[in-house]
Amino acid sequence: MKRHVKKILHITIGILLVVLGVLGLVLPLLNGTILLILGAIVISFESSYVEKKLQSLTKKNATLYALYLRLEKFVRKVFKA
Repeated sequence: MKRHVKKILHITIGILLVVLGVLGLVLPLLNGTILLILGAIVISFESSYVEKKLQSLTKKNATLYALYLRLEKFVRKVFKA
């Protein structure tokens, strides 16, 4: 039961971050790129497909991949996943 609740929490928080990221791409107050990546990282805890796609997309750009690795380490530390 605890695993099920954790999965729902990860997906909900991930979707919320992705929505905020999309808004951040349009609004000047939010940094959309970081929020999109954070949302995808949180969702990737529960979806291996999202994790593989995220890694393949970020590996195309060295700066983005470095940001992805730092953010993934931070998010895993926060969620203890």
